[in-house]
Amino acid sequence: MKNPRRPEDRFSGLSDDYRKYRPGYPREIIDTLAAEYGLKRESVMADVGSGTGKLTKLFLDSGCRVYGVEPNEDMRREAERAFAGRGNFVSVNGTAERTGLPDRSVDLIAAGTAFHWFDVARTKREFARIRKPRGAMVLVWNVRDENEDFMREYDRLIRTHIPEYELVGFHLDKRKEIMDFFKPAEAVRREFPNRQRFDRGGLLGRVRSTSYCPKEGTPEYERLAAALSDLFDEWQTDATIEFTYQTVMYAARFAD
Repeated sequence: MKNPRRPEDRFSGLSDDYRKYRPGYPREIIDTLAAEYGLKRESVMADVGSGTGKLTKLFLDSGCRVYGVEPNEDMRREAERAFAGRGNFVSVNGTAERTGLPDRSVDLIAAGTAFHWFDVARTKREFARIRKPRGAMVLVWNVRDENEDFMREYDRLIRTHIPEYELVGFHLDKRKEIMDFFKPAEAVRREFPNRQRFDRGGLLGRVRSTSYCPKEGTPEYERLAAALSDLFDEWQTDATIEFTYQTVMYAARFAD
């Protein structure tokens, strides 16, 4: 199966569902970066592939000045609406490979559930250019926790009804590639629990927020929606289900 769409185009039209139904990130990320990687309230950071601002918000709330670098217009405008009036937020139309930021301008570079869309070699050069001496870098993903029975059943359903998932879904199986991206620094991997609760409509919205979900109104979408409704009925408690994740974080501070 071929994947004809550019990564920066795949989330067009998804910003509302993404904002409503994708998980945020746990506060432990900030606490760890502050304790071990030099993050301060006055730090300047770039959230690359910032989308609607899920990770951006965590850093804004901690007092950092944040450049939200996002190539997709729909997602970028959603973040601009969300953070309107916040003086420590700057929206940037850019990519991981060409952020548009000045040389050595940021203390920390972060990417939340976005690195797997990047051209690794070009992004590594760009991040080295914009990072200040002794700056830090962090990559994070909210990874579905398949130790949970419901999450395993959800994954099985997605693989059955969405063949494209195998092409574009990120399965965090490229640990060596991730560690190599940080070199010459040595990244440390950590995990933090994270979770959401959904009603029936929220579960379907969570799937719609993905780049691989069939378009509404198609037969493929209708079959998927029916299967999700049946799954919800099987697993719901008090008309909700719990969606569980492990937030996986790789972080390193550079010696230069």
